[in-house]
Amino acid sequence: KKKSHKDIERRRREAIAQGITELALLVPDAHNSKKGKVIERAVDYIHSLREAEQQNMEKWTFEKLMFDE
Repeated sequence: KKKSHKDIERRRREAIAQGITELALLVPDAHNSKKGKVIERAVDYIHSLREAEQQNMEKWTFEKLMFDE
């Protein structure tokens, strides 16, 4: 029973490590960072993407209103 629990825990840790490794490849300036820093930079990056998306939506809405008149 303990061996199977250890195996499950090892696979869980490996899955987390793999996910963080993949995340580090997607996030700017995160590829050589420690795990905690990768997650921190990913959160910051997602916030910046959301902000940029909001600004683009506002810009496109404004342009559409201007050109539709």
